[in-house]
Amino acid sequence: MQSAQKFVRSVKLDGLLERLQATPKLQLKNVKALNVSYAFRNDHFGARHFTKEFLPRIAYANPGVQINVEKMRKEPQDKWKPSIEVVYEDSTSQVLSLHEKWSTAIAKDLLDAAGTDAWKRYKSSSQANGRPVFPGEEGETSGESSTTPDSLPTLAQFKASPEGQQAIERAKIAAQKDMDRRMKRSQFLRKKAGIEEEPKKRKNQRMTI
Repeated sequence: MQSAQKFVRSVKLDGLLERLQATPKLQLKNVKALNVSYAFRNDHFGARHFTKEFLPRIAYANPGVQINVEKMRKEPQDKWKPSIEVVYEDSTSQVLSLHEKWSTAIAKDLLDAAGTDAWKRYKSSSQANGRPVFPGEEGETSGESSTTPDSLPTLAQFKASPEGQQAIERAKIAAQKDMDRRMKRSQFLRKKAGIEEEPKKRKNQRMTI
């Protein structure tokens, strides 16, 4: 008889496999690597959702493609756009802007640029029959921005600028503060646990005597 825990685990694995194998299969053609970059938090929501929703499917369908994800802390004054650099097998590359795009739009842009013929047929068939290419794309909006994507640098370009160097230093300081807070929290919990354990030891000693 299968235990409840094993049953739940098998259901979760089946659900994960079903999501990874969902239609359409996100196969890429002649691609060697994908370099994805976006804000660590509080911005670039479409890019972050794309990484969660679509990147695992892309990795599953393209086991030979190297996928690199770079996240950097971003303050309101830091102006740069999320992007995907598509590196092809012939060592040429193409940068796709993810600026203010929904995750479904990002996936379509990537597959339009580097997808197989099967993707083109699937997209054409879906559009001809009035079906969404990806579930949820009905809510896509182009978004309004005071800064056009072409005028924004990528993360790599931003990091090479004086403003980017300052942002890197701020990010290092913020990361160190986060680490210090976690260390203090951990020390507090260990100390608290030790205080709670001490009376138990004395009680056990009295019982032994």
